[in-house]
Amino acid sequence: MDYQPVNSHRITASYFNTSGNSQQNPGGTIVGWSTQNFNWRQQNANLSDVWTLTPNTVNQFWLGYTRQIAGRVNTPQISLGDLGSAFQIQGVPQLPQIAVANWFTLGQSISGPLAGANVYQIRDVISTTKGKHTIATGAELSLEKDMLQTLLNNYGVFSFTSTSSQRTGISLSDFLLGRPNTMNQDSTVYANANYWNFGAFLQDDWRLTPRLTANLGLRYDIQTAPTDSLRRQSNFRPGVQSVVVPSAPTGLLFPGDSGVPEGGAYTPHNHVSPRAGFAFDAFGDGKTVFRGAAGLFFGTIGGNEWQYPSNNQPYAIRQQYNKVVSLANPYATDTSEFAGGVSPYPYNFDPKNPRFTRPAGLVAMDPNYKWPYSYQINFGVQQQFGRSTALSLSYVGSLSRKLPLYFDHNYPIYNAANPAANTTSNVDNRRPLQPGGSAADPTLKTVYVVESGQSSNYNGLQVSLDERMTKNISFQGFYTWSKTMWSAYMANNTLANAFEDYNFPQLDRQRADSDYRHVFVSSVVWKPNYFTGSNRLVRGSLNGWTVSAIITLQSGSPFNITTGSDTNADGNNNDRPNVATGRSARVLDNGHSRLAMMNQWFDTNAFCVFSPSAGTCKGAGAAGQDGTFRYNALDGPGTRNVDASLFRDFPIHERVKFQFRSEVSNVFNLTNLGQPNGTLSNANFGKILGSSSYFPNRRIQLGARILF
Repeated sequence: MDYQPVNSHRITASYFNTSGNSQQNPGGTIVGWSTQNFNWRQQNANLSDVWTLTPNTVNQFWLGYTRQIAGRVNTPQISLGDLGSAFQIQGVPQLPQIAVANWFTLGQSISGPLAGANVYQIRDVISTTKGKHTIATGAELSLEKDMLQTLLNNYGVFSFTSTSSQRTGISLSDFLLGRPNTMNQDSTVYANANYWNFGAFLQDDWRLTPRLTANLGLRYDIQTAPTDSLRRQSNFRPGVQSVVVPSAPTGLLFPGDSGVPEGGAYTPHNHVSPRAGFAFDAFGDGKTVFRGAAGLFFGTIGGNEWQYPSNNQPYAIRQQYNKVVSLANPYATDTSEFAGGVSPYPYNFDPKNPRFTRPAGLVAMDPNYKWPYSYQINFGVQQQFGRSTALSLSYVGSLSRKLPLYFDHNYPIYNAANPAANTTSNVDNRRPLQPGGSAADPTLKTVYVVESGQSSNYNGLQVSLDERMTKNISFQGFYTWSKTMWSAYMANNTLANAFEDYNFPQLDRQRADSDYRHVFVSSVVWKPNYFTGSNRLVRGSLNGWTVSAIITLQSGSPFNITTGSDTNADGNNNDRPNVATGRSARVLDNGHSRLAMMNQWFDTNAFCVFSPSAGTCKGAGAAGQDGTFRYNALDGPGTRNVDASLFRDFPIHERVKFQFRSEVSNVFNLTNLGQPNGTLSNANFGKILGSSSYFPNRRIQLGARILF
């Protein structure tokens, strides 16, 4: 709705509502085991007023409200307990997830019941022009209330492998006997994250000379640390006992304890962000222009990140059990996991008498957590040639700092004196922090602290060439030569990406998954209307068509190489190998033979794995147990693709037209190879087993439409 009560005010109001539902397979190799039903609704309401104060000054005012609500329900609502097992589910019944190594996976996925947010916003900006200055200043304030109710993995995740000598040693046999290798089970979680955002800015576009314009800006931001309505937050300081919860493990502290912020971390008040830029017309003819800009930009934090402590003990339990011996009664096992063979579920939080299941996995916030920020830099030149051609060359840099990742402060100690004593099964017995317990009877397992010490860098040369329609042909081409580095794997917003060894995080600094060194994309449009002097039949048949094509050439993305086993015995199968003496890791030159490339993409003989018994192939760490071959050090195959279309409008009557369209993806049916297998213990190590999913084989689509 638009309303103009007087000439100086224009009021606009809008409301948007959308809702829907969908179904999807939660994964796994056997379709139909379970179905996930997803329902959602989103509403937006906005009110704005544009107030013209003077011919040179305008004030804009906005009010906004956004509400999002969604829920996920898995069907059928049957749990393992309904099928005769003693498994005790907490929350809505769901079928378990069962993975039988090398055979099949019965997939399941985390469900609701609810997740959503309410966002309230107010903003005001005033813009004015005075002489050589165009000044804008304003402020905004918002309140966000995030809500999450989730069942997590309450259904139970059971893994059957072929590595345990205590079972049959064959995953399928273990499954038939109902003897899992591990079991994961979670309690339900309810989490809130309420936080305020405030920002104010001032910007001046200053026309210094007719050929030089400077852009100067300053911004100030505050985002408060999210707070939970029940204050379900925690910090961790080794050796300090909580006064608020005296029964908590030593080191785990809560709001109300000395030095523990209510939101888990202190809200920073020093986010001042300067920005500067310029545009310079070198010769005053508008054909050669230099542009540059740099600025400091503070990022925001998310509720999902801040709710991690509330997803773990003592507020909830997300536990892996490594000594389960039976699907029929998974709790009748080792007393170190289930005291007295009794299930710990339902696991509900009581602030007066919180429960801890030993060994407890903890997640806490760093009270000195810093908000992420980045330096954005660009400099370039645009040059016009003739009347229709423009070339642009630019450097673009993005340097991000204080990125979040959680760090295990109770990482297991590797026994260098007796390497054979380090096994995956005794990881928790080798953790250094065991308040009130011992190596034989551990009280704590992982102690993750959400910190903000990671970084990433992007540096790129970006080139574009634009040829406007000339002689019935237009062209646009873009080329990027870039490099993206990060200090740790940060492609997952769950913060759960483990280092190979938390004592040596520098081993994980390497190329990002998105590091495509060379990318070229071009588009061509051709209108072959050359037959104006021909007879009517020739003109009608050949003129009026439009042919277009998009060409994509891209170098390969990096891939990781792992040993396929827990080489350093820290409980994570993310270990990397070393490069063997006298060898070098390299992609092989197979003479462009596709079959040869698929059979061996890289030199598979260049790698070796640390042997605890022989002490050979040593890398980093106390005994050389950590592989030093860097994450993403090699490139996979590149991609090539050409898409094209052909269409024409045929007049029918006055303003009515019939349009014929033909669209072809991957015109030349080029095969783009997928990534090679990077697991050293796999029989297909180094082999490429299929094609890339980004550009599938040729597809032809014919269509028609009526235009009027």
